[in-house]
Amino acid sequence: MLYTIENDELCVQVRDHGAELRSIKEREDETEYLWNGDPTWWRYSSPVLFPIVGKLKDNKYRVGGKTYELPSHGLGRISNFQLVEKEADRIAFSLCWTEESLARYPWKFESGVQLCD
Repeated sequence: MLYTIENDELCVQVRDHGAELRSIKEREDETEYLWNGDPTWWRYSSPVLFPIVGKLKDNKYRVGGKTYELPSHGLGRISNFQLVEKEADRIAFSLCWTEESLARYPWKFESGVQLCD
């Protein structure tokens, strides 16, 4: 889902998938300050990259003798964050571990994202 928050100067759009910023526009003249997500180059604009930034060799890593697979930039970019708070000028999301996430990243976690003026 795409959410909009704004104040007197900016209008910001963010998706719950990846807690991804999709737009940061100046209200006065509609100037866009964020990459547009053109799929020719990179289909994302500004997702949360958690727990890694970049790519692992063959998308794999080892912990305690066990091999795990983690996609480029980790789990945050491909996960649906839960909406925690939504006001006209602020929004907050949370991402918590699941049984599925433990299969790719063997630690329990909670990650939060908050945008406000």
